[in-house]
Amino acid sequence: MDEIKGNIDRVRWQNAVDKYLSYLSLLYQINPQIAKSAFNRVGTARKRILFSESKSSIVGSLRDGSYSETSVQKIGNSPFYAFVGLDNRSKSKFLDEVMQICTVPVSLRSEVLASFN
Repeated sequence: MDEIKGNIDRVRWQNAVDKYLSYLSLLYQINPQIAKSAFNRVGTARKRILFSESKSSIVGSLRDGSYSETSVQKIGNSPFYAFVGLDNRSKSKFLDEVMQICTVPVSLRSEVLASFN
């Protein structure tokens, strides 16, 4: 978990989307199998697909037209894409769920989530 602790300072000045993708990428790098399971479990919100190995499946779930293809971005160093057109509160909520499944300690999760405020 030292990788996550070190990432907090590294991404401090990045925007929320870049932070979100950075942490998701890091969780995948630490343990790809658990991260994949976490992405699949967290999966969807209000019929929108949040994480998938298929960019087109996420784009297809954004049928209401309020989001463009740019709202779906690749999670670095992984085969996954993420829907990033979420407000910061929602990004924090879903990232917390993923971190919880990846067994990130509560104190460290709190530090990561505080960086979104």
